[in-house]
Amino acid sequence: MAATPTGVPPANVSGKQLTDALLATLGQRATTYGGGHAIAWAVQAITLMSAGAAGASKEALGVSSSVLGGLAAALGKEFIGEHMKTKPSLGATIKLPGDTFLQREGPRVMAGFNDMWTAIAGGMSGVALSAKLTPAMTEAFKAKGMPEPMAQATAMMVTAAAQRAVSAGFDTVSDLTSTVMKSKLPGATGGTAVNDKVDYATMKAGMAARMMINWGLTLPVGIPVGLGKTLADANPFAKAAASSAPAWAGLNVWINTKMNLAPMFKKDEPAAVTPSTLEMGPMGNRS
Repeated sequence: MAATPTGVPPANVSGKQLTDALLATLGQRATTYGGGHAIAWAVQAITLMSAGAAGASKEALGVSSSVLGGLAAALGKEFIGEHMKTKPSLGATIKLPGDTFLQREGPRVMAGFNDMWTAIAGGMSGVALSAKLTPAMTEAFKAKGMPEPMAQATAMMVTAAAQRAVSAGFDTVSDLTSTVMKSKLPGATGGTAVNDKVDYATMKAGMAARMMINWGLTLPVGIPVGLGKTLADANPFAKAAASSAPAWAGLNVWINTKMNLAPMFKKDEPAAVTPSTLEMGPMGNRS
C-alpha cells in the first residue's frame, strides 16, 4: 500500500467494512438519540402539563419546556450512548491511528461540522412544525372546552413529540455522515471497538461538557429570547437561530472538552476500550 506524501498510509476500508460500520452506527445512534429524545419529551410533557395547569404564559411554557427537555436529552443521550458501546453486535467501526494532527483532530472537526449543520436543519424544521401545528392544535383544544393555558400546553406537548422525532433523525444523519467521512481519512481501516464495560468516566465527561455549553452559552442567550425580552418582534426562525447559535458554534468546543475531561474522571480506572482502538469524539461509534 503506497503511503501519502506525509508518509501516512491511505485509507484502507472495504465496501463491506464501511457498510458494517454504518449499520452499527445506525443501530447505536438511532437508539441513543431516540431514547434521549423520548426521555426529553416525557420531561417536556410533565413540565408543560404542570405549567399549563398553573396558568403559565405561552413564553413561560416554551422556555421551561425547552430548558428542562434539553437537560434531559443531554443526560439521556450520554447515558444511553455509553451503554450502547458495550454491545458486540454494534461494534463495527472505522479505526484511525493517532499519529498525525489530521488523524487526531480531523474526526472531531468533521463531527462538529456535521453536528452543526444537522442541528441547524433540525432546529429550523422544528420551528416550522411549531408554527404550523401549535396554533391549529391550540384552537382545536380550546374548541373542546380547554382553558387557553392548558390548550396551549397540550398543543405544545404534541408538537414537541414531532420535533423530537425530527431532531433524532437529523442527529443520526450527522453520525452516519461522519462515519463515511472518517473512512476517507489517511490511515483509516475497518475494525471493531466494543467497550468491555460502561465507560462512566467518558459519560460523566460528556455530561459535564454538555452542561458547560448549555449553561454557559445557550441558556443565557436563549432564555431572554424565549421570554420575549429580546427580539420580541422577530419571526420564529430568527428567534430560534439567535437562541441556538451559541450551541451550534460550541459543538467543537464540547467535543474537545469532553475528550480532555474524560482522563480527569478516569483517574486510576482501567480503560474501557482496548488500547489499540482510537475512538473519535462524541458521535457515531465514537467515545
